[in-house]
Amino acid sequence: MVYGMGLVFLILALLWLTISLFQRLDRRLSARSHTMPQPATSPDPPSAEGLSSETLAAIMAAIHRYRYEMQTPVATSSAAARSPWLITGRARQLRNTIPQRRSKQP
Repeated sequence: MVYGMGLVFLILALLWLTISLFQRLDRRLSARSHTMPQPATSPDPPSAEGLSSETLAAIMAAIHRYRYEMQTPVATSSAAARSPWLITGRARQLRNTIPQRRSKQP
């Protein structure tokens, strides 16, 4: 038993030394590469010049359709909502949350 406890403490000491070594190494490497990069200049924002009104209308329609599709739930059809797999899964999930009635003993 003494050897087992000694082995555990030896492994913990080696782990502690390894972590402290990596911590010191990380501090040295981060101190060397601590120079801040210069922020890049941003280009001019895109403009709608040169696009026809039909192209702009098509882009806006695509944006509105995308936003509408992202707001609707995935399983909206009633057939998917009544799937036997979904019904079984919901019943299993709700089984533990519904309090059971205790029968009265006479």
